[in-house]
Amino acid sequence: MTDKTFTYAGVSTCDKGNTKVRFTNDLATRIKILTKGGHNDVDLRELPRAMTKPEACSFLMDQEGFEGIQRMAVEDGNADYNVVRVTKAKGKAANAVSTPTATKTPAKKKAASKKTVAKKSAPKAKATAKA
Repeated sequence: MTDKTFTYAGVSTCDKGNTKVRFTNDLATRIKILTKGGHNDVDLRELPRAMTKPEACSFLMDQEGFEGIQRMAVEDGNADYNVVRVTKAKGKAANAVSTPTATKTPAKKKAASKKTVAKKSAPKAKATAKA
């Protein structure tokens, strides 16, 4: 997860009806982009200090004024950003059964190609017999 911080957080509903938690550092530009994209019910609030997404979601959970769909969006955002992530330990599990792995036999090396070099023999001298 990233350590990026935001100074504003809230919710907005797009024209398709999806309500989601939104984060920004530039309130005016973010509202302009959201409204241009067909969002309505944009409710972005200034955070008391710069916060990460999980911190901002926890803050929004304690705020009054989010009701109905907006409250559900805040709760969903909180669940998404403030979850306990379980990671697998490196190596094999304690109860895992070890199975032999197939080993690949190395391919045979190709025989070195022999270049056949035509040996040039010295030209034979013509025997001329003078009698």
